[in-house]
Amino acid sequence: MAEKVRIHSFIKGTIRDGGFSEAVQRVAQHLGLNGRIKHFSSKGVELIAEGEKHILEQFLEEIRYGEVAAQITDIQTAWEEATGEFTGFLVR
Repeated sequence: MAEKVRIHSFIKGTIRDGGFSEAVQRVAQHLGLNGRIKHFSSKGVELIAEGEKHILEQFLEEIRYGEVAAQITDIQTAWEEATGEFTGFLVR
């Protein structure tokens, strides 16, 4: 089994309450990732996800270039050690 890692991202763009976060949640759940996405009104969203590195890379690609990408203007991502604190993927 591959080692799990974490991404901690801040995403900006035309992000509406609910719709964007729910779309990201669907992608994360489809890929079997754990984590959360939290909306900060005009500041965008904070995203934390944990899983295998190649799956997280696929997740970031889907967010950047998939169906939700049209709303994104900037993504800042840091790679970190996984903590295992999440079960499932939550929208807050």
